[in-house]
Amino acid sequence: MDHNLPETERYGMGNFIYRARRPFHPERLYPLLEENLPGVIRSTGFFWLATRPGYTGFWSRTGGVSIYGLAGQWWSAIPATMCPTMPKPGFLHANIGLKELAMPGRSWY
Repeated sequence: MDHNLPETERYGMGNFIYRARRPFHPERLYPLLEENLPGVIRSTGFFWLATRPGYTGFWSRTGGVSIYGLAGQWWSAIPATMCPTMPKPGFLHANIGLKELAMPGRSWY
């Protein structure tokens, strides 16, 4: 076994990042959150729902265990007077109006 070979090559793993500037449709996203995704070992990310424009959701899935829920507000939804000038450690850093999930390529919006 070549120990200098990256694990992605050694075990045939890959990744995919899904990005879009449109929110997910909740009735189309929910089945995906509950679906068993063959070949997907781990997926994680933030998502934006069309019915909750000011909020961001989080998604984390490892094996068959899936966790998702409210992550917080998008910075763009918080009045500028209430935003810190320098985010404190632990603050959610989310792209404004961008949903990003590490998932296989499908169209869920």
